Amino acid sequence: MWKFYEQNVTTFDNCLVPDNIQFFPEKRVCHRTSPTNIGLYFVSIVCANVFSFITKYDLKTKLRASLDTVEKLKKDKGNLYNWYDTITLEVLSPKFISSVDSGNFVACLICAKQMLKKIQEDGEFDKEISRLEKLISDTDLILSRLSFTYGH
Repeated sequence: MWKFYEQNVTTFDNCLVPDNIQFFPEKRVCHRTSPTNIGLYFVSIVCANVFSFITKYDLKTKLRASLDTVEKLKKDKGNLYNWYDTITLEVLSPKFISSVDSGNFVACLICAKQMLKKIQEDGEFDKEISRLEKLISDTDLILSRLSFTYGH
C-alpha cells in the first residue's frame, strides 16, 4: 500500500492521493480524491515511518505538505466535500458532504495523531499534532450525520 502512495502522491497532485489508477487499456491517473482517501494517506504516512519505510524527516515533510493542501481546501463547517480535483483543488460536482467520508476522515486523523504522539521524541511533532487536532475539532460531525448536504 505504501508503494502506491509513494509513487502517486506528488506535488503535481498537490500532495493529495489520487482516487485510483487505471492500467487498461492504458495507464491513467484519476486526479480526484475524497476525505477517506486523504485520511488513509495520513495514517499510511505515519505507518510508513513505524515500519521504517521512511525516516522521521520524510514523515514530517510528507505530512506537512499534505496538511498544507488540506487546510486550503474549501470546506463546509469544517467538513471536506466528497470529491476534489487534485490538480486545481476545486470541489467536484455534484458538491456534497458524505457522512461516511467525514467520519472516515476524522477517524483517520485521530489515529494518525495518536500514532504521532507515541513515536515522537522531544516534542518533534507538536506542530503537526496541533494541526491535526485543529482539523478534527473544526469538523462539525453533526452536519455530516445528516447524510448529504447538496448545493453548497
